[in-house]
Amino acid sequence: GMPVLTQDGNKVGVVAALVQSSSTPIITHLLLGQVPPTAAYRLISLDLLDRLDGEGIWLCLSPQQITTLPLYQPDG
Repeated sequence: GMPVLTQDGNKVGVVAALVQSSSTPIITHLLLGQVPPTAAYRLISLDLLDRLDGEGIWLCLSPQQITTLPLYQPDG
């Protein structure tokens, strides 16, 4: 997956998947995966994205704020 970076350029993981709304095909979140992989994935709302460039996806968050993102809970 594409690298995910905080506002200060720290790599915090990779895009593990795209998450869409349960009622529509609209993408609502990115799923943040760790390298090496772990069982915990965090949801990143698309409105937290700052920009996309050759380095990866930049967030409007600090490294400390990443830990406050909700954990992904798959349905079923």
